Amino acid sequence: MKESNREDRLILVTGGNGFIGRQVCSTLSAHGKNVIALDRTSFSGSTDEPAYLSLVCDITDKGSVEKIFQKHSFTVIVHLASILKTASRKDPLTATQVNIVGSLNILEAAQRFRIPKVIYGSSISVYGSQSAQSPGDGVKESEPAVPEDVYGTAKKYVEIVGDVYHQQFGIQFIAPRISSVIGPGVVNTASPWRSDIFDKLGMPHTTEVAIPYSDDDALPLVYIEDVADMFERLVDTEQASFAIYNTPSETWTLRELAIYVESLDENIQVTFGGSRISGIPTVVNGQRFMNEFGYTPMPIRERLRRAARLRSIKTVSDDMRG
Repeated sequence: MKESNREDRLILVTGGNGFIGRQVCSTLSAHGKNVIALDRTSFSGSTDEPAYLSLVCDITDKGSVEKIFQKHSFTVIVHLASILKTASRKDPLTATQVNIVGSLNILEAAQRFRIPKVIYGSSISVYGSQSAQSPGDGVKESEPAVPEDVYGTAKKYVEIVGDVYHQQFGIQFIAPRISSVIGPGVVNTASPWRSDIFDKLGMPHTTEVAIPYSDDDALPLVYIEDVADMFERLVDTEQASFAIYNTPSETWTLRELAIYVESLDENIQVTFGGSRISGIPTVVNGQRFMNEFGYTPMPIRERLRRAARLRSIKTVSDDMRG
């Protein structure tokens, strides 16, 4: 059941200047929703001004968070602000301050200012590297969370606290567990290859995509626009059936991904490193969300094909103008 898209609805997106945050803000804005993006850094990464208000705020500063909530009346919070997995491993203290203390500040503000819904960007890292209990099905939301690192542990902690705020204060708390996100337009990331496989398609010269992992490693992948579409549906729904949803994803070995990308563009050479992927399952079941919301993501092969085709068209157009 859908709520009406009332013009007076105002959605706060924390981490709005991040890779996922920018896409979520753009998707929500494109569908007529009023959005305020919150981030500790100012908007960057494009020559175009965003179609939404962007504010600078450090969510670990409780006073600064409260000032934002005093000034604006939000109806939904999409909480994406987070120190990501690799950075959390390098600096666990800062990661704990942002991922746990900052999240508590957001939840407390939601309670104090009577925000009815919080959608939290969790991660499949909460599962650890466990395999599915039913082979072939992928890890489901009902399977135990056994995180193996600081990042996954913080995500699970916030899920637990979010449930407490739901039980005590009636806040609808929903946590999509996000797989490894790929897509164009990453500005700052420890894993630039996830964007390079799109951004470097169709370049007029030989270029390298450097994947730091071994070619036989496997990852559950989800395209950035599908993540944003998922969040929009959760914003719109009056009452979700569950508090936890896995993102629909496809599992690829990195060798398979490299072969396919190179088949689309002979100028791309994919290289591999010696690191091993750890702390996440290789196959994740996203059927719960797909069934409830009638959502079927576009296959990643088609996403890559379209990116290659669009880049080729642009290259030809640029050559003609030149």
